[in-house]
Amino acid sequence: MHITTKLTLAVTALALSSALAALAEGPVRNQDGFLIADWIVDADGNPLDDPSDLVYDLDGACPGEPSALVLKPNGQPLTFGEFTQASGRASAKCTTPGTHVVIKASGLIPMGVYTVWLLTFDGSGNFIGEGSLGAPDGSQNAFTASASGRAALSVIQKAGPLSEFGEVTNCLFDEGSWLLAIVYHPDGKTYGPTPGPLAVPGDLSTVQYCYFIEHLGFEFVQ
Repeated sequence: MHITTKLTLAVTALALSSALAALAEGPVRNQDGFLIADWIVDADGNPLDDPSDLVYDLDGACPGEPSALVLKPNGQPLTFGEFTQASGRASAKCTTPGTHVVIKASGLIPMGVYTVWLLTFDGSGNFIGEGSLGAPDGSQNAFTASASGRAALSVIQKAGPLSEFGEVTNCLFDEGSWLLAIVYHPDGKTYGPTPGPLAVPGDLSTVQYCYFIEHLGFEFVQ
């Protein structure tokens, strides 16, 4: 996902093994969400600043679609004011089965279809992994916001390969840092192990980004 080219993560040095052992038995870590607005623009391709501006997805990954008007499930255009209503909080705790992640969000697009993606970074800030939160087949990372724009998701992230590349241990805090990205799907569809369909079947480098827009993120640093 191109989100990694737009976000600067604060990364700390690797913790001592004793500290990691203590973390594996707790505690709960909490993070407030932040808006991801790097890939949306107005009708003229300019940054959005007026709540009444219509939101366009600035993505050239789909042929013939340098930008596309973002629609809500009811078929009406999404405004910047509506987009910026989103907020949320995520918590994470290392447990024996894996990292228990709980997300609660509000101000989302009513009845909007969303998925959650995990991005991992090493202690030097290098991007080392990406995939669907939870099961690598994408069966646990999707949800539909309520009519009032609320949603909650509870997932255990187990150790193993991620759906796109990289792998994680049972405790995500073993990583240098990691990010949860909530993305909206204007077409109302999800695509399993990738956030969008592949232009070339089997080639994960050909994800078509115009099928989703990043909306809300949560950053965890070791």
